[in-house]
Amino acid sequence: MIVQKPKKVRGTATFFADDRMEFRPQAEGESTQLDKKTVGRSSFYRTKSEKEPQMVAHLSVPADSPDPVAQMQEDLALLTKGMETKTDVQPKGKLLVDEDGLRIFANNSRKTITVVQEIDLSAHPNYERFMLTQLQEIFKCFTIKETYLRRLANAALKSSRS
Repeated sequence: MIVQKPKKVRGTATFFADDRMEFRPQAEGESTQLDKKTVGRSSFYRTKSEKEPQMVAHLSVPADSPDPVAQMQEDLALLTKGMETKTDVQPKGKLLVDEDGLRIFANNSRKTITVVQEIDLSAHPNYERFMLTQLQEIFKCFTIKETYLRRLANAALKSSRS
């Protein structure tokens, strides 16, 4: 007697309230992955779906990688190269200053201060002078919020010694 291996079939199963089940096998050779890009073992693709198409990223690095998170970030950057983002990545934390293209954030959990400068060259053709003005605003913020920032710095120092 010859024993055959079971055949694996991909498809979509639909379960109905009256305990019926309908299974539609995926056509042979039909892929649900569109515009697939691969870098190393990682991949990025769109799914072909009737209801809800999705974009999917599979990030995979060797277990013995010296810095797996950095390698995954690098793979994702390569896979999404050329794609436009619709929103700026906003730094997280308490907003200390938000005026004329200058934003300063203090993040307690990460123990960081983030300064974001944006210079509109059409409004400020003398950008060097404008940047010096913003630098003065940064120092002014640090002076006004000195107590708060000292506590943040001390907490960071304590956590680095632990």
